[in-house]
Amino acid sequence: MSRVRPTWLVIATLGVLLLIAVAFLAHRSEPVVPSTDTHRARAQDAPLAGERPSAVAPTSATTADEVDVCGYGRVERSASEEIESNAQTAAERSLGRLAVKLASSPKERESAVGLFLGPWIPQAIRDEYLQDHPECHDNQTCEEYATQLAKRKTETIVDALVRAASASRDPEVYASALQTCPGAFGNAFGWNSSPACSALSVAHWAELEPDNGVPWLLLAQKANDATERDQAVYHASTAKRFDAYFPNFVGLSQRAEIRAEAPQTRWALADELFAIELVRPTLSYTPFLQFCNYSAVADANRVSVCSNLAHLLLDQDPTLMGFGIAVRLAQSADWPRDQLAALRDEKDAVYKAAQGRAAQKPGKGSGDCEDLARFEHWTADYAQFGQLGVARRLVDEEGGMRTQPASGGPTRTGN
Repeated sequence: MSRVRPTWLVIATLGVLLLIAVAFLAHRSEPVVPSTDTHRARAQDAPLAGERPSAVAPTSATTADEVDVCGYGRVERSASEEIESNAQTAAERSLGRLAVKLASSPKERESAVGLFLGPWIPQAIRDEYLQDHPECHDNQTCEEYATQLAKRKTETIVDALVRAASASRDPEVYASALQTCPGAFGNAFGWNSSPACSALSVAHWAELEPDNGVPWLLLAQKANDATERDQAVYHASTAKRFDAYFPNFVGLSQRAEIRAEAPQTRWALADELFAIELVRPTLSYTPFLQFCNYSAVADANRVSVCSNLAHLLLDQDPTLMGFGIAVRLAQSADWPRDQLAALRDEKDAVYKAAQGRAAQKPGKGSGDCEDLARFEHWTADYAQFGQLGVARRLVDEEGGMRTQPASGGPTRTGN
């Protein structure tokens, strides 16, 4: 069953930063995975727990009212909609269980990931309560109590995680908690209203990790005047790393408990995880661009800073946006013409590959299990290589060639 889920039709409008993920989802019937993955997917075909597979019609009996559903075979189209709805419910419960598991982990970084999945924790707590209290079923008052109990317990769990993160010396743990609190990244990702959020600050993150350019970029965004902004930009230019510690939501699809789910539940889980991935915070590079505007870089000191920033993003930023900004900064810093041309060619190639693939109309797949195998192969690539890495792989697949190393240009100074 080749389907384009409504979630992705909406996400596709978010712009070029999202095109890599949408590219596959809009055209996931393309042959991009070895046949061994397809065989593995067939071996895992199974209905959802507690459900009976619909009767499988002979292949020759295909009709317009029948579709292929991995784990079920050929079923009536109306039945497939119910299967998908049940899979969505199962996926949300699976995410809830995973969120509770991660949040309760003794490992700081795992518990921080659980914090990102905080919105799914109440469902898991509620389900557990109702399972332990069968008398609650069909009892509205009791079910409402279970819902309120889950909400209170979730608030306690989240507050404890944020407080633990605020005392952590691990910058990844600290930054992860900071992301879930409103306002830290200048956008609406923060969902967590824990009072403990008031103890977190970007300034403290910069103290914990002065050689990471991201907190300095965020401080430059929040600067009260140009002098304060320029100081933060200068600190960023001396950094050795550029890591926002955005969680790898797609990577969660590779966990054993997710891989063990039934095929249709894995589809729904992939939808959920990609939706979270694509609405996570994005960095605003405006302070870098303001510092490196053409009139300002007449100052030789600014040229050096801007060149260093270009190197930093080219070497460390795994996003399409970061790569595009790096090319602009290299231009402001007056890098050699041939190196700038090579960088522009690479930028044009990765953007064109993403846009072209996403613009294609979805084709008819060879079968739902084959589509699932291809999709899971792609998610593994996305989890490993990230947004820019997948874009470059698309360029390679389409015969493109990158002629200039990403870190080309004048040598970094001042480090």
